[in-house]
Amino acid sequence: MNALILDLDGTLLHREEEEIAVPGFSGISYMAGQTAALLARISRKIPVIIATGRNARSVAGLTDQLSDIPFSAFVLENGLIARNCLLPGEREDAPDHDTGNMEKIWDGIAKKIPDWHRLSDYEKCLAFRVPQTEKDPQARMRQVPGVSSLHLYPEPGKMFVYPHPASKLAGVRALSYEPFIVLGDESNDLDILNAGNYAGTLASANPAVLDMIRKKGHFCSAYSSHRGTAEMLEWVGELLQSEKL
Repeated sequence: MNALILDLDGTLLHREEEEIAVPGFSGISYMAGQTAALLARISRKIPVIIATGRNARSVAGLTDQLSDIPFSAFVLENGLIARNCLLPGEREDAPDHDTGNMEKIWDGIAKKIPDWHRLSDYEKCLAFRVPQTEKDPQARMRQVPGVSSLHLYPEPGKMFVYPHPASKLAGVRALSYEPFIVLGDESNDLDILNAGNYAGTLASANPAVLDMIRKKGHFCSAYSSHRGTAEMLEWVGELLQSEKL
Protein backbone atom coordinates (compact mmCIF):
# COMPACT_ATOMS: atom_id res chain seq x y z
CA MET A 1 0.00 0.00 0.00
CA ASN A 2 1.22 3.48 -0.90
CA ALA A 3 -0.87 5.51 1.58
CA LEU A 4 -3.56 5.63 4.26
CA ILE A 5 -6.30 8.12 3.24
CA LEU A 6 -8.29 9.60 6.14
CA ASP A 7 -11.53 11.55 6.28
CA LEU A 8 -11.82 13.88 9.28
CA ASP A 9 -15.34 14.72 10.50
CA GLY A 10 -17.23 11.63 11.58
CA THR A 11 -14.19 9.43 10.97
CA LEU A 12 -11.28 10.82 13.02
CA LEU A 13 -13.12 13.74 14.63
CA HIS A 14 -16.29 13.49 16.71
CA ARG A 15 -18.49 15.74 18.84
CA GLU A 16 -17.86 13.77 22.04
CA GLU A 17 -15.26 15.65 24.08
CA GLU A 18 -11.72 14.27 24.11
CA GLU A 19 -8.16 15.54 24.55
CA ILE A 20 -7.66 17.34 21.22
CA ALA A 21 -10.19 20.08 20.39
CA VAL A 22 -10.55 21.16 16.76
CA PRO A 23 -12.69 24.24 15.99
CA GLY A 24 -14.83 24.42 12.87
CA PHE A 25 -17.58 26.59 11.44
CA SER A 26 -20.22 24.29 12.96
CA GLY A 27 -18.62 24.06 16.40
CA ILE A 28 -15.86 22.09 18.08
CA SER A 29 -14.98 18.51 17.18
CA TYR A 30 -12.49 16.33 19.06
CA MET A 31 -9.79 13.75 18.46
CA ALA A 32 -8.92 11.25 21.15
CA GLY A 33 -5.35 10.96 22.38
CA GLN A 34 -5.49 7.25 21.53
CA THR A 35 -6.32 8.15 17.92
CA ALA A 36 -3.33 10.48 17.72
CA ALA A 37 -1.02 7.80 19.15
CA LEU A 38 -2.26 5.18 16.68
CA LEU A 39 -1.83 7.59 13.78
CA ALA A 40 1.71 8.42 14.86
CA ARG A 41 2.62 4.72 14.79
CA ILE A 42 0.98 4.19 11.40
CA SER A 43 2.71 7.25 9.90
CA ARG A 44 6.09 5.60 10.58
CA LYS A 45 5.09 2.72 8.29
CA ILE A 46 3.05 4.34 5.50
CA PRO A 47 2.28 7.87 4.21
CA VAL A 48 -0.82 9.35 5.86
CA ILE A 49 -3.04 11.70 3.81
CA ILE A 50 -6.00 13.76 5.00
CA ALA A 51 -8.99 13.90 2.61
CA THR A 52 -11.70 16.27 3.81
CA GLY A 53 -14.32 18.83 2.87
CA ARG A 54 -12.65 21.31 5.22
CA ASN A 55 -10.38 24.09 3.99
CA ALA A 56 -6.68 24.34 4.75
CA ARG A 57 -7.00 26.83 7.62
CA SER A 58 -9.53 24.61 9.34
CA VAL A 59 -7.37 21.49 8.92
CA ALA A 60 -4.43 23.40 10.40
CA GLY A 61 -6.43 23.59 13.64
CA LEU A 62 -5.83 19.84 13.89
CA THR A 63 -2.41 19.34 12.33
CA ASP A 64 -0.84 22.10 14.44
CA GLN A 65 -1.61 19.90 17.45
CA LEU A 66 -0.13 16.75 15.87
CA SER A 67 3.48 17.73 15.30
CA ASP A 68 4.66 14.11 15.67
CA ILE A 69 2.57 12.97 12.68
CA PRO A 70 4.22 13.85 9.34
CA PHE A 71 1.16 14.08 7.08
CA SER A 72 2.35 13.42 3.53
CA ALA A 73 -0.37 15.23 1.55
CA PHE A 74 -3.79 16.86 1.75
CA VAL A 75 -6.96 16.57 -0.29
CA LEU A 76 -9.07 19.58 0.68
CA GLU A 77 -12.48 21.04 -0.13
CA ASN A 78 -13.78 17.62 -1.19
CA GLY A 79 -11.07 17.09 -3.79
CA LEU A 80 -10.87 20.55 -5.35
CA ILE A 81 -7.37 20.89 -3.86
CA ALA A 82 -4.69 18.18 -3.78
CA ARG A 83 -1.18 19.07 -2.65
CA ASN A 84 1.70 17.98 -0.49
CA CYS A 85 1.66 21.12 1.64
CA LEU A 86 -1.28 22.26 3.73
CA LEU A 87 -1.49 26.03 3.65
CA PRO A 88 -1.30 28.09 0.43
CA GLY A 89 1.99 29.89 0.08
CA GLU A 90 4.02 26.91 1.22
CA ARG A 91 6.01 24.99 -1.40
CA GLU A 92 3.64 22.83 -3.43
CA ASP A 93 5.07 19.64 -4.91
CA ALA A 94 1.70 18.48 -6.30
CA PRO A 95 -0.48 20.78 -8.43
CA ASP A 96 -3.92 21.84 -7.32
CA HIS A 97 -6.87 20.15 -8.99
CA ASP A 98 -7.47 22.87 -11.62
CA THR A 99 -10.74 24.75 -11.13
CA GLY A 100 -9.82 27.90 -13.06
CA ASN A 101 -10.09 31.46 -11.86
CA MET A 102 -13.51 31.52 -10.17
CA GLU A 103 -13.10 34.33 -7.67
CA LYS A 104 -15.02 36.94 -9.69
CA ILE A 105 -17.88 34.49 -10.17
CA TRP A 106 -17.96 33.70 -6.44
CA ASP A 107 -18.01 37.40 -5.56
CA GLY A 108 -20.88 38.01 -7.97
CA ILE A 109 -22.97 35.20 -6.51
CA ALA A 110 -22.29 36.30 -2.92
CA LYS A 111 -23.47 39.84 -3.67
CA LYS A 112 -26.82 38.48 -4.87
CA ILE A 113 -27.60 36.79 -1.52
CA PRO A 114 -26.31 39.32 1.05
CA ASP A 115 -28.41 37.75 3.84
CA TRP A 116 -26.27 34.59 3.67
CA HIS A 117 -22.97 34.75 5.56
CA ARG A 118 -20.05 33.88 3.29
CA LEU A 119 -17.48 31.63 4.97
CA SER A 120 -13.86 32.65 4.56
CA ASP A 121 -10.65 30.75 3.70
CA TYR A 122 -12.10 28.49 0.99
CA GLU A 123 -9.76 28.61 -1.99
CA LYS A 124 -11.61 26.78 -4.76
CA CYS A 125 -15.28 26.96 -3.85
CA LEU A 126 -17.91 29.30 -2.46
CA ALA A 127 -19.24 28.53 1.03
CA PHE A 128 -22.09 30.00 3.05
CA ARG A 129 -23.66 29.64 6.46
CA VAL A 130 -27.36 29.37 5.64
CA PRO A 131 -29.82 31.34 7.80
CA GLN A 132 -32.05 29.12 9.92
CA THR A 133 -35.07 30.90 8.44
CA GLU A 134 -34.23 29.65 4.93
CA LYS A 135 -36.79 26.93 4.14
CA ASP A 136 -35.26 25.61 0.89
CA PRO A 137 -31.59 26.68 0.54
CA GLN A 138 -31.00 24.76 -2.68
CA ALA A 139 -34.01 26.31 -4.39
CA ARG A 140 -32.93 29.78 -3.26
CA MET A 141 -29.41 29.23 -4.55
CA ARG A 142 -30.69 27.87 -7.87
CA GLN A 143 -32.54 31.16 -8.41
CA VAL A 144 -29.26 33.12 -8.41
CA PRO A 145 -28.14 33.95 -11.98
CA GLY A 146 -25.06 31.98 -13.03
CA VAL A 147 -25.52 29.13 -10.57
CA SER A 148 -27.37 26.75 -12.89
CA SER A 149 -24.11 25.52 -14.48
CA LEU A 150 -22.40 25.03 -11.10
CA HIS A 151 -22.71 22.25 -8.52
CA LEU A 152 -24.28 22.57 -5.07
CA TYR A 153 -23.15 20.59 -2.05
CA PRO A 154 -25.39 21.12 0.99
CA GLU A 155 -24.44 20.33 4.57
CA PRO A 156 -26.51 20.98 7.70
CA GLY A 157 -26.62 24.76 8.06
CA LYS A 158 -24.18 25.30 5.17
CA MET A 159 -24.16 25.46 1.40
CA PHE A 160 -21.17 25.01 -0.92
CA VAL A 161 -20.96 25.95 -4.58
CA TYR A 162 -18.39 24.00 -6.60
CA PRO A 163 -17.18 24.63 -10.17
CA HIS A 164 -17.64 20.90 -10.92
CA PRO A 165 -18.79 17.82 -8.97
CA ALA A 166 -16.77 17.16 -5.83
CA SER A 167 -14.54 14.09 -5.82
CA LYS A 168 -12.04 13.17 -3.14
CA LEU A 169 -10.95 10.32 -5.38
CA ALA A 170 -9.94 12.77 -8.12
CA GLY A 171 -7.82 14.61 -5.57
CA VAL A 172 -6.10 11.44 -4.38
CA ARG A 173 -5.41 10.32 -7.93
CA ALA A 174 -3.85 13.69 -8.70
CA LEU A 175 -1.31 12.86 -5.98
CA SER A 176 -0.51 9.39 -7.41
CA TYR A 177 -0.74 7.43 -4.16
CA GLU A 178 -2.57 4.33 -5.39
CA PRO A 179 -3.01 1.64 -4.16
CA PHE A 180 -4.27 2.83 -0.78
CA ILE A 181 -6.17 2.07 2.41
CA VAL A 182 -9.03 4.49 3.15
CA LEU A 183 -11.24 5.32 6.13
CA GLY A 184 -14.41 7.40 5.73
CA ASP A 185 -18.02 7.66 6.81
CA GLU A 186 -20.11 9.95 4.61
CA SER A 187 -21.60 10.10 1.12
CA ASN A 188 -18.73 12.32 -0.08
CA ASP A 189 -16.38 9.43 0.79
CA LEU A 190 -18.20 6.86 -1.36
CA ASP A 191 -16.02 7.19 -4.46
CA ILE A 192 -12.75 6.96 -2.57
CA LEU A 193 -13.98 4.11 -0.34
CA ASN A 194 -15.08 2.18 -3.41
CA ALA A 195 -11.67 2.68 -5.05
CA GLY A 196 -9.63 1.75 -1.96
CA ASN A 197 -7.87 -1.61 -1.92
CA TYR A 198 -8.85 -1.78 1.74
CA ALA A 199 -11.66 0.40 3.10
CA GLY A 200 -13.00 0.89 6.61
CA THR A 201 -15.83 2.71 8.31
CA LEU A 202 -17.58 2.80 11.67
CA ALA A 203 -21.07 1.95 12.90
CA SER A 204 -22.36 5.53 12.71
CA ALA A 205 -21.52 5.91 9.00
CA ASN A 206 -23.96 6.99 6.31
CA PRO A 207 -26.24 4.02 5.40
CA ALA A 208 -24.97 4.04 1.79
CA VAL A 209 -21.39 3.78 3.08
CA LEU A 210 -22.28 0.92 5.44
CA ASP A 211 -24.05 -0.93 2.64
CA MET A 212 -21.12 -0.57 0.24
CA ILE A 213 -18.48 -1.57 2.80
CA ARG A 214 -20.44 -4.66 3.83
CA LYS A 215 -21.07 -5.73 0.24
CA LYS A 216 -17.37 -5.39 -0.55
CA GLY A 217 -16.45 -7.40 2.54
CA HIS A 218 -14.26 -4.63 3.93
CA PHE A 219 -13.98 -3.47 7.55
CA CYS A 220 -16.87 -2.00 9.53
CA SER A 221 -16.33 -1.31 13.21
CA ALA A 222 -19.08 -2.38 15.58
CA TYR A 223 -18.62 0.94 17.38
CA SER A 224 -19.12 4.62 16.66
CA SER A 225 -17.37 7.81 17.78
CA HIS A 226 -13.83 7.61 19.22
CA ARG A 227 -14.05 3.92 20.06
CA GLY A 228 -14.95 3.09 16.47
CA THR A 229 -12.09 5.25 15.21
CA ALA A 230 -9.61 3.43 17.42
CA GLU A 231 -10.86 0.05 16.19
CA MET A 232 -10.47 1.13 12.55
CA LEU A 233 -6.92 2.32 13.14
CA GLU A 234 -6.05 -0.88 14.98
CA TRP A 235 -7.35 -2.77 11.93
CA VAL A 236 -5.07 -0.68 9.70
CA GLY A 237 -2.13 -1.51 11.95
CA GLU A 238 -2.91 -5.22 11.66
CA LEU A 239 -3.10 -4.93 7.87
CA LEU A 240 0.29 -3.26 7.73
CA GLN A 241 1.79 -6.08 9.80
CA SER A 242 0.19 -8.83 7.74
CA GLU A 243 1.80 -10.70 4.91
CA LYS A 244 -0.85 -9.30 2.54
CA LEU A 245 0.88 -5.96 2.47
